Amino acid sequence: MKMDDKLKCLNSSMKKTVLKDLNVDKRELKRNILQRSKNRGTIFNFNSIGKWTRTVTSAVSIVILCFVIGILGFSEELSPDKQQGNNNQSDKNETPQQAPSVTQEELYPWEDKLKPSKEYPDKFQIVKKMHYSNHYVHTAQGSYEFFPSPGGKNKIEFYVNFDKHMNRSIHQDFENGKLKETLHYLFKDEVMLRKKIEEKIFNHKTFEKSHHQDKDYFIHSSTGKFTGAIFDSEWDFLIYNNYENWSYTEGEKFGMPAYFIEGVVTEDMSEGLAGPFTMVIAKETGALLDLKAYGQSDEPRLSLTIINIQINQGVLEEVFKLDVTGYKEMPNFDFNISGIENYQEKPGGVDTSSKID
Repeated sequence: MKMDDKLKCLNSSMKKTVLKDLNVDKRELKRNILQRSKNRGTIFNFNSIGKWTRTVTSAVSIVILCFVIGILGFSEELSPDKQQGNNNQSDKNETPQQAPSVTQEELYPWEDKLKPSKEYPDKFQIVKKMHYSNHYVHTAQGSYEFFPSPGGKNKIEFYVNFDKHMNRSIHQDFENGKLKETLHYLFKDEVMLRKKIEEKIFNHKTFEKSHHQDKDYFIHSSTGKFTGAIFDSEWDFLIYNNYENWSYTEGEKFGMPAYFIEGVVTEDMSEGLAGPFTMVIAKETGALLDLKAYGQSDEPRLSLTIINIQINQGVLEEVFKLDVTGYKEMPNFDFNISGIENYQEKPGGVDTSSKID
């Protein structure tokens, strides 16, 4: 599996843990992985070869590692982050529903670039539309259920305005049919506010308090929180460069023209999901409207089901508020781990009667 695919799987796994409130920067992860490989001294297994071979191979490994790190560093030097900041500022002055004049690569410089397929140009356009769906979606609201594993379920209600960088969501985590946690989320005016109903705690975070080094990425990822499974969906890896293993027809879902895809996940893509899958993608925006992956089972091993959705029909401004009156403010780390069993609440929380609206 390619490194980018491994990072996508890692991102998905993190969303099922207490790290789900963190955002994964692929560039930082690549650097960390390479650095760890360097610290461990070797990349290959030398147990079955002689001392001279080990020396030569070790030298080659170091040369290759330095070459890869050099490429990553050089590519980041060429990344148009500064230009991106200017583009975002100009976007704020545009009227809602107006498409940006910049290219997709300039708009999302952290995104992986897709390689076109000469043999399957029509299928590549479907993948491209799905991969860059935020380029076509300005506002959206709806709800969906995600079943990441047997017995587990996430239910999400969302309202998002991508043009104004605002997101109001409710995330519920179920286990074996029992509600375990309810998280309310608001991102507005470059401020992230979260509260947990069961623990009656909240957390307030800005870019300066985050672990990010790229403010544009922080804004982009915070705006898309809890909607990343639908817009710019990471599940595009099931159909990207897998063109010979799926087919599609056209129809309609939720009143929108859509592509209905049926195919097979190969073992080299995912051993756990290897088997048949179905997917529905909105034709005009690339939004993921349904996903079922069966593996070797009759029932889906992985399922994303949209309950209702509206795209580019506007969202009322009044929904973008979150009242935290009577909730206790917690530091980011303590807030994130508060759902862990046997977690002992630390002193120092601050009572509040404030709200963002």
